[in-house]
Amino acid sequence: MFPNPIYLAGSSAFAPTASKIAVKLAAQTTKYTLIYKGTASCDGPAAIRDNVTITGNGDYFVVDPADPTKVLTKQCSLDAAVTKATLGVADVSYTACTSDSLPATMSEFTGPVQSMVFIVPEANATVTAISAEQAAAIFGCGMTGAVAPFIDETAIQQRNAQSGTQIMISKYIGVPAASFKGTPNASGGNLVTSLLAVSDAQKAIGFFASDGYDTRRTTLNALAFRAVGPTTAYYPDSTPAATAKRNGPERRYASRGPSHLVPHASTPPGGAKTALDGPQRSADTLAANAL
Repeated sequence: MFPNPIYLAGSSAFAPTASKIAVKLAAQTTKYTLIYKGTASCDGPAAIRDNVTITGNGDYFVVDPADPTKVLTKQCSLDAAVTKATLGVADVSYTACTSDSLPATMSEFTGPVQSMVFIVPEANATVTAISAEQAAAIFGCGMTGAVAPFIDETAIQQRNAQSGTQIMISKYIGVPAASFKGTPNASGGNLVTSLLAVSDAQKAIGFFASDGYDTRRTTLNALAFRAVGPTTAYYPDSTPAATAKRNGPERRYASRGPSHLVPHASTPPGGAKTALDGPQRSADTLAANAL
């Protein structure tokens, strides 16, 4: 059913980017199919390192026949045969996930840059910005951080210590990824669902990958972020309504970094090499500081 499948496992935040790569690979003379198992960033490299069998359902991506400018996400079962990941995908480096160095049996490449944004429900139009110090108090201290209105730890949404989004956020607010307060969520999509389910929208806050946020702007608001040091808070984009991520490449928006693609160290087979070459690494990606 799927020509030349390439199995990706890891960061749920990478799925929007994977969908764009997938339609290009499917349109080549030699067609490839990306099948994506998104959980958490650190699961991706671990799947390669430990030769993990990936199970359950995976996502694959097709062009919407009703609108060729859109991509549909569909699901398939990974349980019909023993399935191993071709590539592990993470929002942060292998060493950010573990204290160990990259094993000789693995390789690591950087891909497109991703920004991580703090989000609130669209119904909250009062809070428009957050500082690193405020975020540290909210996610590091919860209720005792006393940053109103975000004092209800059941309304504060986090991911988990294996999440690249959480690891990246932790770097910029100075709170260890394993010490976050709030309700844990298994994926970015789950976090959004939990955030929007909070009965008092004014108390709900979380964080999400900017690519995912772009597809949910009708239900979410992104907060401008002021990192430690600067005096101004910025959105990843030049304005709240823009989508070009201008403030990332221009180094105004801090919470960002390249994605990391991790295959086995041996020369990747044709499909894996094609997937690695798919993301065209911009000057912005190459200049970014790897986490």
